[in-house]
Amino acid sequence: MDRYSQGVARFPWIPIVIVLCLVTVFSGIGWKTNPFPDFSNPTKGFEPRGSQIGSHSIALKHLYNEVSHRKLSYYPHNKTRPSGTESSGERRKRNIYDLNPDRCQQEMIMESYIEIVFEPTHPGVSLFSAQAIKEMCRMSHDLAETFPGIRTTCPSFSIGYYVHLMQNTSSCEAITSQDVDQALTTLQSCAKYYHNGTLANNCYTSGQHAQPPTECCTHEAVYSILEYLTDYRFLGKDDPTNVLLRYAMVIPRISQGNDVSTKLYHERFENQDLSSDSVRVTGLEFGLRFSLFQDYLVHDMMFFILALGLILLVLIVYLRSVVLTLATVLNVGFSFSVTYFFYHNVFHIKYFPFINWLAGLLLIAIGADDVFVFCDIWHEVKVRDPNITMVNRLRLTMQHAGVTLFVTSLTTAAAFFSNTVSYITAVKVFGIFSGMAILFNFFFMIFWIPPVVVLLEKIWMFISTRSSLCEKFKCTFDIEKKLNSISRKIFATYLPTVVTKAWFIWIGVLLAAGIGGIIVVLVSPKLNLPTSQDFKVFAPSHPFARFHAVHIEQFAFLREERLNSGKIFMTNVWGVDGSDNGNHLNPEDKGTIEYDPTFDLTDPASQQWMLQHCESLQKQSFVSDFTKGQTCALSLFKQLVEGNCSTSFLQPCCGLHFPVNSSMFTLCTGKAAELLSRLHSRSGRSLDTFANSAPLGTPLFDAKGRLKVFTLTWMSNQASSESFHDNNAFYQPVSAFMSQQLASAPSGVANGWTGTRGTLFFYDLQLSLSTGTYYSIAVSIGVAFVVMLCTSLNIVITIYAIITITLSIFVTVGCLVFMGWELGIVESITISLAVGLSIDFSIHYGMAYRVAAEDKRKDKVVYSFTTIGSAVFMAALTTFLAGAAMMPSKVLAYTQLGVFLMLVMAISWLYATFFFQSLCSIIGPTSGFGQITLKTCKRTPLETTQNADSSEVTMHLLDDQNNVAVSHATDSDDELIDNDGGDIGPLQDFNPIMEIRDDVTDDEALLLA
Repeated sequence: MDRYSQGVARFPWIPIVIVLCLVTVFSGIGWKTNPFPDFSNPTKGFEPRGSQIGSHSIALKHLYNEVSHRKLSYYPHNKTRPSGTESSGERRKRNIYDLNPDRCQQEMIMESYIEIVFEPTHPGVSLFSAQAIKEMCRMSHDLAETFPGIRTTCPSFSIGYYVHLMQNTSSCEAITSQDVDQALTTLQSCAKYYHNGTLANNCYTSGQHAQPPTECCTHEAVYSILEYLTDYRFLGKDDPTNVLLRYAMVIPRISQGNDVSTKLYHERFENQDLSSDSVRVTGLEFGLRFSLFQDYLVHDMMFFILALGLILLVLIVYLRSVVLTLATVLNVGFSFSVTYFFYHNVFHIKYFPFINWLAGLLLIAIGADDVFVFCDIWHEVKVRDPNITMVNRLRLTMQHAGVTLFVTSLTTAAAFFSNTVSYITAVKVFGIFSGMAILFNFFFMIFWIPPVVVLLEKIWMFISTRSSLCEKFKCTFDIEKKLNSISRKIFATYLPTVVTKAWFIWIGVLLAAGIGGIIVVLVSPKLNLPTSQDFKVFAPSHPFARFHAVHIEQFAFLREERLNSGKIFMTNVWGVDGSDNGNHLNPEDKGTIEYDPTFDLTDPASQQWMLQHCESLQKQSFVSDFTKGQTCALSLFKQLVEGNCSTSFLQPCCGLHFPVNSSMFTLCTGKAAELLSRLHSRSGRSLDTFANSAPLGTPLFDAKGRLKVFTLTWMSNQASSESFHDNNAFYQPVSAFMSQQLASAPSGVANGWTGTRGTLFFYDLQLSLSTGTYYSIAVSIGVAFVVMLCTSLNIVITIYAIITITLSIFVTVGCLVFMGWELGIVESITISLAVGLSIDFSIHYGMAYRVAAEDKRKDKVVYSFTTIGSAVFMAALTTFLAGAAMMPSKVLAYTQLGVFLMLVMAISWLYATFFFQSLCSIIGPTSGFGQITLKTCKRTPLETTQNADSSEVTMHLLDDQNNVAVSHATDSDDELIDNDGGDIGPLQDFNPIMEIRDDVTDDEALLLA
């Protein structure tokens, strides 16, 4: 550090040029050789990789691909499927209208049409009124039906459209209150037929109920209104008398997701006043969420620029230097660009999720924080010794600021890197990218900012020697003095007095708040897991977001799609490795299938175990009655080999005793599969249905006729659900049962596993979030503890800091719980950053307290406020402003990060300033209490100082606070003085070349260290 300080002090332009050259090369390669990230699918990479459920799901998909590509077959000898056995299925279409000769009435509502949701302008007013219905017709006509490029001239599907058909008026706008009342009467009389299933599309009767009246079927208006256009509570099944219509849908005959709908949204709906006297648009579904998200992602980068502008303004005011402010901005850009190069070109990570952009905002805030700390210490050294040389001034600054910035950077980077423990790809790569960015930011803080500061100082010294130039800056000097005076009054007098005099209030209030946060987060109401697998991309106020968050649960046909999901099918697999051998950092690389070489069902012990396993599975409570009624494939095989030899085809696979030997099992398995195939061909049933449903167990053969895989596909009694509790209550017993069974399995079938093709994806995501988030926080706190202990070497200060950040984290997360946050992917990432962002302030205060030369605790606290208080406050302020600048963003991830940054900065500053400092003022360590001595080191800083060469020229420095006389070693040529004539070791670098007088205490010596 001494040699670096000497080199920079003499030739500051050299590291500046080197840094610029390196950044130019790395940035040029990084941005030139890698395409700009594609954010068209923001959910890509948000699936768990490497988890048990995720790995089994991927392995199962590989298995099905092998079957679909005919690399595996349901029967041996590579025979083709019998004709007519392909599985097929028709997707139910919503052909909900009784076609009339009129062309517009002949058109059907399509699932792909855009959907517009209205609500009353005044809450509590029903939309089923003539005025509201006509206004919805008029607005849909003005907004959509008259848009250039729309091919159809037919009106939108709406309540008004069907009331007009029912009452035979000229148009929707011509209906009257009487028409609406008559239509409501018809709906009330026909609603019971709709709810009992009699009144459905095409107005058919199920045979279980009487045919509905004719007026209920006319134009299928009743079914269409209740199924698609009104909220499900209107004339609902639970309350048929409810006529309060809270939401109504209008469906223009315009397809979603094409160029016309995109242009329509931008020109007629985006940033428009979509309200009238009675109704307003509250939700939209245009099929544009993901494509629009990519546009917003780039567009809302302007808020990053706004955040940067606010921070620049604060930097200019605080640093009083436009050039240094520009250098700080370049520091952020350098860090991001070099990280981008290493991320892609060194570590070869191709996947770049949109959340990686959030690292840019964090770099802006953290970079400004670091510059504040460095410059505050730089100026403080000059204040304490106006005659100090440039070399020693830089050395002292680097020794204190360098260690502090190293600790804060390392703990913040550790918080990011802790995300790599997550199974979710996007979270993992975000942790890697952001962690590297923080470390590179520290690198440039050491090798870029100090040379710039020294160069500016030399330029200023040159200017100050010109009296004419100094006169021009006299006003600037006066303003600077006034600002310094105000700052010193606040942080050297007012704030220390408030903390030290009322410490019992601060400790009591903030401790109580922290305990309350712990209860809120861990006990009740807790930070809940996401309740919907629908990925939220926009802020809650956006109409696309409101549609998917609120309105998708309000209309019968949308609720049907979500609630009427089938039972979960599970597949027990042997013969395939259940691991995910793909690149977990690349969501497109899912690996390949790997067969289990130890699989051997031909062994008699394996046959017997497999039969017992199948029978045991059918007895479990989580298995459906359908599966319990199936026959195990090994049971059918047993019947075959133990049966009479009635035909020549069965020979020699008959009249045997089960289990059979290996050679006979191989032969007879093929015969059994071929026999089943013949029986199936005659029955005309689907091969997939026959193979997976009829016998419980399916053998799969390779091209050579060898048995490669055996599966048991069974239906559970658990309906597909988004509820973590329901899925967890189902999956955990299934997993436990499988583990228990495999524990006693012979070696040939001991590597089996159970999985499902995506049905439990959301549960796996919830499970990964529930464990990964808190685990990463614990890792971050552990790393922070170790790093701070190793740097401060004081166990008491370290414990106080960890207690402080723990309480502040729980208070922060508790506030998020009250704000309605769920533990989604973006939320998980932001919360995991709490440790790295919260500990910075406590570290700054703790290090300043640690090196204070004063004896009394309160004096040490005053010193820490005086030395670092303003920098800590400005660091919190700039990060808070960066978060506030993101609030207008339409991208939910940006606004969530903004909210989090504001909360974590405000709360962590309060806890560090009032809780941590209050603890130090009453029970802080003094006289070396809690200090750790590294006896294995070559020489301690104090020993190095005490053994300094007596021939050094000394200069006495008067401490502003304590009038402590310190002799400061200098030399006229700014040369470094090597105490021993050799190199200065790592710990010795931590101590300036100083000679401590006999009356200076150890604590005062630590100030210099």
